Amino acid sequence: MSFDAPDVHFGLGVADIVEQVLINWPDGATDTIGPMPAGGIYEITRR
Repeated sequence: MSFDAPDVHFGLGVADIVEQVLINWPDGATDTIGPMPAGGIYEITRR
């Protein structure tokens, strides 16, 4: 069996803040989140 792992890692260099993340969901919807502190682990769910 194969699957797409739900974890994503973003390399931000020395940035302290993630200004904005644009999420494109499989159904065509989009969500924008941020700002948020860099270095965290976030669970993002569809609204």
